[in-house]
Amino acid sequence: MPKVFDDDIKLKLEEIHGFIAKKYKLEHPTNERDWRTYEEQFTHWIKTAMKELDPLVKEAVSGIKIHHGPGHPYNLTLENRVKLLLIKQLVGESNRMFSSMLVIFSMLSDIDVSYKSVERLYSDMEVILAIHNLHILLLKKKGMNSSDATGDGTGYSLTIKRNYESYAQKLKGRAKENNSESNRKGGTVRKRLFAYSFFLMDLNTRMYVAFGSSMKSERDAYIKAMEMLRSTGVTLNSLRLFW
Repeated sequence: MPKVFDDDIKLKLEEIHGFIAKKYKLEHPTNERDWRTYEEQFTHWIKTAMKELDPLVKEAVSGIKIHHGPGHPYNLTLENRVKLLLIKQLVGESNRMFSSMLVIFSMLSDIDVSYKSVERLYSDMEVILAIHNLHILLLKKKGMNSSDATGDGTGYSLTIKRNYESYAQKLKGRAKENNSESNRKGGTVRKRLFAYSFFLMDLNTRMYVAFGSSMKSERDAYIKAMEMLRSTGVTLNSLRLFW
């Protein structure tokens, strides 16, 4: 019996994959997009989404009452901060580019914020609470009581940069050990981390039902997503997983 090596198996799998992909393309030809119809539909979707989202955002922030101690007050209301974050995600621009766009539109809206203000939206606890409330309201609006869902686990490689001087000052005695040639040149300390996330999406509505993230493992992200699912009150009928 002839020996079968790993390279032989990989080559055969590539041949099978190529055959299946070619057969699929022949049986499912790609239709050319009618750009005029697509643009009209997209405009309609955006207008409908904005019209329906506005009262939901108002309801999501209405029950949040947090006492603010001493410090610089927010330039924008919670409602505007939530809308700002949602619009930023919709346009898909960087924080700097989005803040520059806001400067242009400030002639109409009187909203003028720096890119740092946009960055802080992601760690603003009031905004996080409001987004969670908005998520629950959307699930209720869709009548989401039970779900046949699919899940997808994803990992992200992160490079964390910190100012070396402040880092060395905090570590004091360990500063000399960490003071390598690359640190002296770059002035930063870099640490590579890996983050995990798990998304749970309803197959019928294509809405995300729950989400979990973790710096420990994929399993921990999955467990957190299931904990969030229980808090929504949605019953899971079935789940298809892709890892």
